[in-house]
This record gives sequence, structure tokens and C-alpha cells, in this order.
Amino acid sequence: MLRSIEPLVAGLARQHEAKAEEWWPSAELPRAYLPEDAGRLAEMQRRSKGIPPAVRACLALNIVTEEGLPLFHQALTNMLPAASAFLSWAHRWTAEEDRHGHVMRDYASLTGIVDEIALDRMQFAFLRNGWDDGWDGDPFRVFVYTSLQERATQIAHQQTAAIAGQYEPVLGGFLKTVARDEARHYAFYRAVFAGVLDADVDDALESAAAIMPLMAMPGGSMPQYRDLAETASRAGIYTLRHYHDLVQELIRFWAIGNRTPSTDRGRAARDRIMGIPARLTKIADRMEAARTARAFQFEVAFGHEFTL
Repeated sequence: MLRSIEPLVAGLARQHEAKAEEWWPSAELPRAYLPEDAGRLAEMQRRSKGIPPAVRACLALNIVTEEGLPLFHQALTNMLPAASAFLSWAHRWTAEEDRHGHVMRDYASLTGIVDEIALDRMQFAFLRNGWDDGWDGDPFRVFVYTSLQERATQIAHQQTAAIAGQYEPVLGGFLKTVARDEARHYAFYRAVFAGVLDADVDDALESAAAIMPLMAMPGGSMPQYRDLAETASRAGIYTLRHYHDLVQELIRFWAIGNRTPSTDRGRAARDRIMGIPARLTKIADRMEAARTARAFQFEVAFGHEFTL
């Protein structure tokens, strides 16, 4: 079935390349070895001191997640047909994603915004522990997951850019560039899964129903992940409400409610998907009603305690 939609994938990859933005991490930041960049670097370092601990912790979460690229590349290429348009895309995607961790890590090094030894420990633990993708050998799940994940990452970078940019515009600026990359990746993956639905609606709906109820963002094996994710939620960087809106967006794009599966299992999967937004709303309502102020403390943010 994947071979049958390869022309679609090749066409989407060509569209992506035509719209792709050429940018380089080294051009986004002042270069410490250039005397003419010294003033710009000093100003960036001065402004970065005002970035709150919560934003620093969330930036660390984003850096470690982006630097998990070896895990994601391996998982993706293991699931795709060899010597295919899918595999060619995976290499292009990896090259573009590599820029994200690179520019954020370089910024952290130039500004000292996070404790880099603690950051190294987080990254090592994440890569050492590995990542459970939850795809269960099902290639259809790959395209559901990547659609959700790319859009979620886009939102997280956009929100971080909006908050951090109030303190330090260089950080806000390149995070917007990273978010635009994620938006183009999202457009690719959601269009591929639309093709999968057209070709095999019953199996595709079952795959979507397995992933969409509450997609687990990558990073769960890194130290203090749950607290970092809760910090991102309380800071408004990535919340369950964002995920609710994303699920609704994909239900509309994939026209899930208008699909006509031919089996009982396909119809049951479609109905489960259609019920997800209401379920997410109830969960978010309960969480927000029960939430009280809480103190957080992260070594990667120099151990400074803050309350959200």
C-alpha cells in the first residue's frame, strides 16, 4: 500500500523543497570569533539574563527533544520502504530538523541561559534510555504520529518565541524560523496520511484511533520530564487545550466524519476518533479546576525555584 502512494509522496516532497526556507544556525547568532559581532553578542547576553527560570526550563526541554534526532531518524527509517521516495524524504527531514537543536544549543552556549552540564546529562539520559515510539510496527501510525508531533512542536516553538521574545528578540526570532520548518513538515505528513486514508480507510482509521486519543510527546525518558511538561503547560507553551485544537484541526483536514469504512472495526475507529475532542475538553476542564499554584525547581535552570 505504501508503494502505491509513492507518487503522492514524491510530489509532496517536491512541493516541500520548492517552499523550503534556506537558513543556517550560524547565521542566526552573533559569532564570538568575529570582532564586529562583539557588540551584538554582548547585548544578546545582557538581555538573556532577564529570561525567567520557567522559560529556561522549557527551552532545555525543547533542546533535548530536538537533539533526540538520532532516535527519531532511526525509528522513521526503520518503518519506511527502502530506496523509496519515503526514505529520500526522511533524509531531507532529518537534515532540516538537525538545524533546530543546533541553533538552540549554540544560543544556550553563547548566553549561559541554562546549566550546560545539567543539559548534557539530560540529553545523555534521553539518548541512553531510548524512545518508545508506540507505533507497534504499524507504518500507518507513523504518519498520524508525525502529523500530530510536528504541529505540536510548531506550537511549542511559537509559544516559546512569543514569551521569550519579550525578553530577548534573537531567541524569539530564530524560534519563529524553527516553527516555520515544523509547519512545513506538518503539512507534508498530514497530506501523506490523507493519501493513506484514501487508499485503505479501515486500517488507517484504526491506526489513527490508536494514536490520537492522547499522543505522547517524545522525551518521556529524560530526567524530570513530567515536571518539565507540566511547566510548559502552566506557562502556556503547550497545553492540553492546544492538543484539543490540533486534534480537531486534523479531524477536519482528514474529513474523518465523512469517511465511509466498509467494516465494523473501521466504523468503530471513526466513531472513537470523533469523540476525542469532547473527551479532551472534559479532561482539560477537570485539570484546570483542580490546579493550584505549585513550585518547580530544575538543575538545568540553575536550581532557581519558581511558582506557576
